Amino acid sequence: MVAPLYTTDSGLLFHAGKILVVTIGLPARGKTHISRSLERYLRWMGVKTQVVRLGVYRTKTLGGAQKLPADYFHLALRKKVSDGCEQQIWDFFNTGQVVICDANNGTREARQKLAE
Repeated sequence: MVAPLYTTDSGLLFHAGKILVVTIGLPARGKTHISRSLERYLRWMGVKTQVVRLGVYRTKTLGGAQKLPADYFHLALRKKVSDGCEQQIWDFFNTGQVVICDANNGTREARQKLAE
């Protein structure tokens, strides 16, 4: 990894503060590819960056597609997974500067919640 060009008093590379990048789009359109490419570039620049993927978090929490509970499409269970992923984002902001949220975010309500 290349040494940072400069650091601020807070230890962050840029003065922009905390940055959340949210990918939006249909499945299989390159969101994960773009997220990983951006993560590699920012880390190369010396910025503490992490990609948080909702699908990976769901798999770790609930198990793979074969172990997916029958009531997964119940809104309460989906909200629990989404809230856990959001907590992972806020936890990373304690030590890092840029988080890239990689999920479909296909509904207007999901995008609005992330914006808030």
